[in-house]
Amino acid sequence: RLFRLADEPSLQKIFKEFESRAGLADRHRLLAGLLQAEADGLCLVAHLAAITAWLRIVRRHFEFRLSREEARHMTMEEALRKLEANGTSAKPDQGALVSSGGSRPYRQLFERFCAAWQACAQAGVMQRHDCRELPPLGVGLDSPISLSCPDETTQEGSYVLALLSNLATKQNDFLHHAWRWRSAATDLGTAASAAYRSIGFTG
Repeated sequence: RLFRLADEPSLQKIFKEFESRAGLADRHRLLAGLLQAEADGLCLVAHLAAITAWLRIVRRHFEFRLSREEARHMTMEEALRKLEANGTSAKPDQGALVSSGGSRPYRQLFERFCAAWQACAQAGVMQRHDCRELPPLGVGLDSPISLSCPDETTQEGSYVLALLSNLATKQNDFLHHAWRWRSAATDLGTAASAAYRSIGFTG
């Protein structure tokens, strides 16, 4: 064979090479930064879209319509039923979402929100907001809608704020460092190709 891989490439193997071989991180700063950001939970940022989509729906339908006390006692299931009942009166920017699949899109949004919450909770993203300690807490149909209402004055609202704040920080930190390292490579593909060659992933 003229060409073969010395080893199957993977993110974990590249990360180990960067840890074990001096100089690689300095020569490929953008890729090194991405690897470190991944180790610090950058992949969790992918959940931001699902989280913000659900929060926007809740805000548009319930803002100024529920008191804090009412939000603590209304379950997600009750909120979903109200959303489904009012689905035909959705605003133009969300009308396609509701009309294309009946009432199910609201539940699909909520399910994605729950999946994002669980992944972030397991990664320890919602342990604290400012000085407030936040014990582990799951979210589901029986949870109060207040867990979807960012609010610094309530325990429930602090979970959402911690979630948004930490994910935004992970994203912004990486973008800040990537901008500083922009001279290291014209794009990530160039940096990755150079790194593959330097650590023996080409025959």
